[in-house]
Amino acid sequence: MQDLMVKEITVSIFRYDPESDKHPSYQTYSVPSKERMLVGDMLEYIHENLDGSLAYRWECRMRLCGGCTILINGKPGLICREQAEPSMTLEPLPFLPIVRDLVVDRKSLLDKIYSVPPLTRQKSPVRLPEPIAHEVILGLRVPRQCVQCLACVAVCPATEVLTADLFLPPKLIQIAGFAIDDRDTVDRVQESEESNLFDCACCHACEEVCPHEINISEKVITALRNKTYEHGIGRGGRYIKAFYD
Repeated sequence: MQDLMVKEITVSIFRYDPESDKHPSYQTYSVPSKERMLVGDMLEYIHENLDGSLAYRWECRMRLCGGCTILINGKPGLICREQAEPSMTLEPLPFLPIVRDLVVDRKSLLDKIYSVPPLTRQKSPVRLPEPIAHEVILGLRVPRQCVQCLACVAVCPATEVLTADLFLPPKLIQIAGFAIDDRDTVDRVQESEESNLFDCACCHACEEVCPHEINISEKVITALRNKTYEHGIGRGGRYIKAFYD
């Protein structure tokens, strides 16, 4: 939390333009402190008053788009959510190509997340009004909170070892949302298995940085693994079947 007695914030920002720079560097700025100043406010001040060449994303400003995630003192966070501190270091998210400074190319990972269609696939014709159990409605709230900010990807040890191309927590969050919906006809168990469900170590690192505090380990990973056990398929199902056989 920012000390309100501090009149000036010192921030070191990662700078790199792949088209003109041979190596990344860090540039230090001094910014006048304000009460309840967000990291986004600080970057906006720098861009408008000190250095118009600084590149960063700050879009919806309401924690809804997930596009403004960067590393703040080594920890991923949304600049529209995190408060500025007296001394800070700001860097781009790891694992992703740098466009310029704090802006990274998120397309490769978002394409994999969006490979899970955002709609339930149902048998036709659909009976209206659709009967939906209350517990299903409550369960759907969890995955719908994910804004694909990729903060979980930045701290996930499985992602670090396997690369983000192979293991993506946000993709499993989307799959889990459909897996609990009885109207959906897609084999979400097989889909989660193909998305490397069992590579998760359940270390809870993702939950510590999630801006919407999604309980990924229990509501997503464990829930999907339980379904593989129930169906007796995939890596988890085979383990259980072998144990009882």
